Amino acid sequence: MADEKTAKAALERFHDEFASKRNVVGTGIQQLPGNEGLGVAVYVSRKQAPSEIPAGDAIPESVTVAVGGTERKVRVKVVDVGGEFEAEGL
Repeated sequence: MADEKTAKAALERFHDEFASKRNVVGTGIQQLPGNEGLGVAVYVSRKQAPSEIPAGDAIPESVTVAVGGTERKVRVKVVDVGGEFEAEGL
């Protein structure tokens, strides 16, 4: 379960890597279901079956980031936005 500080650190660390992948239209932080806390959201124009995604464009299920000298795992959620996407101000 990632807290806000950890999720932000993961987003900062992996944003450029995720943004460079085909089909990705944005990234952000999202509340995960249940008691899972926050995670990194990767917004895609169209969700694809794993067999359709080239190996270099696959999005991992989680990433690891160091926060305060401790390695922490943060879940990554792929969100289908059905086309172009515009983020709301935070």
